[in-house]
Amino acid sequence: MPNGECHVGAANRAEIEALKREQKTQNESIKDISVKLDRINWWLVALLGGMVVSLGLQIAGRIGG
Repeated sequence: MPNGECHVGAANRAEIEALKREQKTQNESIKDISVKLDRINWWLVALLGGMVVSLGLQIAGRIGG
C-alpha cells in the first residue's frame, strides 16, 4: 500500500498541507513587516541627516558670526 492511502499517511499528508498553508501566511506577514521596517529605517536616516545638517549650520553660524 503506497504511503498516503493508509489512515496514518492520509493524516500526515493533511497535517503537512496545513503546515504549508500556515507557513505561507507567516511568510507573507514577515514580508509585510520587512517593508514597514524598511520605511522606518529610511525615515530615521532622513531624520539623522537633517539633524546633522542643522547642527552643521548652527556651528557654521557661531564660527562665522
